[in-house]
Amino acid sequence: MLVGNVPMTYEDVARVRDWINSGAFQASRALPVVLTDFSAYNEEDKKVVLYWQTSSEYNTAFFEIENSGDGIQFNTIGKKQASSNPNVLTNYEFTDLTPGFGNQYYRLKMTDHDGLVSYSSTRAVRLKSNVETLKIYPSSLQSNDPLFIEWIASDNSEIAKIQILDILGRLVFTTIINPGINQTTIPALSPGLYYAVIPHLLQLFNKSRAKYKLYFNDEFIVFSPETFVTINTNGVIHSFPMKGTIEAGIPDAIKMLMEDEKEIAEHYTIVDLIRNDIGIVSENVEVKKFRYLDLITTTEKKLYQTSSTIEGKLYKNYHEHLGDIFLSLLPAGSISGAPKKKTVEIIQKAEGEDRGYYTGIMGYYDGESVDSGVIIRYIEKRGDRLFFRSGCGITAMSDCESEYKEMIDKVYVPVG
Repeated sequence: MLVGNVPMTYEDVARVRDWINSGAFQASRALPVVLTDFSAYNEEDKKVVLYWQTSSEYNTAFFEIENSGDGIQFNTIGKKQASSNPNVLTNYEFTDLTPGFGNQYYRLKMTDHDGLVSYSSTRAVRLKSNVETLKIYPSSLQSNDPLFIEWIASDNSEIAKIQILDILGRLVFTTIINPGINQTTIPALSPGLYYAVIPHLLQLFNKSRAKYKLYFNDEFIVFSPETFVTINTNGVIHSFPMKGTIEAGIPDAIKMLMEDEKEIAEHYTIVDLIRNDIGIVSENVEVKKFRYLDLITTTEKKLYQTSSTIEGKLYKNYHEHLGDIFLSLLPAGSISGAPKKKTVEIIQKAEGEDRGYYTGIMGYYDGESVDSGVIIRYIEKRGDRLFFRSGCGITAMSDCESEYKEMIDKVYVPVG
C-alpha cells in the first residue's frame, strides 16, 4: 500500500484498518469494560501469543479472539470467558498455534450479558516463511471483479510490486502488495490467459544457487555455471569450456549427448579454440581432461552438460599484465565459436542489437589468484519487465528443433 508514493509498513496498515473498522467502536463506548492492554507476539514464526488486560468488567460475558490475513475480513479462532470482576485488574492469554504466514491481524470481540458487542483495536504481527509463496484467486474472473493476492515473503520485504502479464508477456497491470492477503480490482481486459510475476531481481539473486553469481544495481543478475579462467598462486591458468546440454530425465540422455556428432564436433572446435587462446598468454598448454559430464540442478529439471579442462603456465610477472591477459582471451571462445573474428561479425549482423554485459565475464582477483566466470544465465531489467537471455551454438550440422530445445533448457533459475 502506498500513501503519497511512500510505502506503508504493516503497522501502518493495521492502524488504517482500525479506522476502516471504526464503526464498531461507536457501540463500545457505553459498554462497561475497560481494556488497558492488548498485545500480540510472534514466537519464532511458529505461533502467536496474545495478552490483554482489563481494569473493569461490570457486565462482560466473554471475549472472542479474531484473526485476519488482510485486516478486513476476520474469523473467530478462540474464546475466553470473562471474569466480570469490577475494579480489578484481570489478565488473559491466548495462543494461536496455527497462524498463517505474512502479515496477520488480531482483535478482540467483547460481548456483554445483554448481547452488546465492542471491538479492540487491531494488532499486527509478521510471520516469515522459508519459502516465498504467491497465490492469486479466483482463477477466473470478469472485469472489475475483486482479485485476491496472497503473498508470503521469505525475507523482510514490506512491499512488493506485482505485474499482470498477458500470454505474450506484455504488461497490462501493476499494483503494490503487502505480505498477507491483498485485494485489488483489475481493469477491463480482453478475454484470455494472464499470469502474475514479482519482478524483483534481488529476490531472485538471493534465492539462486550457482558457481558464479552477480547482482548489479538492480539492472541485471547472473547465475552462471561456467568458468572463464582461473589462475592459481603458482601461475597456472585453467579454462573449462562448456559445450553440449541435454535434459537428464530423457531416456539414454548421457548416451545421446556423448554420441551426438554435432555436439562432438562443436566441443572439439571450442576446445581447440580455447587451447590456442591459452597458448597466447602461457606455455606448456595441454588438455588435462576432455569432454566430461557435469550435472546441473534447476528448479524444474536436471541437465547434463559436457566440459573439458585446459591448463597452461603463465609467463613471469603475469600479475603486472592481467588486463592484457584477459583482453587477449576475450571474447570467451565458448560464446563466440571459431574462428573468433568471423563468428563475432556474423553474430553482430544476425542479432542486430548490443548484448551489453551478457556473455561477457566477471570475477575477482585477490592479489594472488583469479577466479572468473562467463556471464550466462542472465536476467536483465528493462523498465518494468524482466528478460532472460539464452542462446546456443549454431553450426552447419545443427538441427533447428534441437537447438531451440537446448536454448529453452537453459532458461531456469537455480533455486537451492
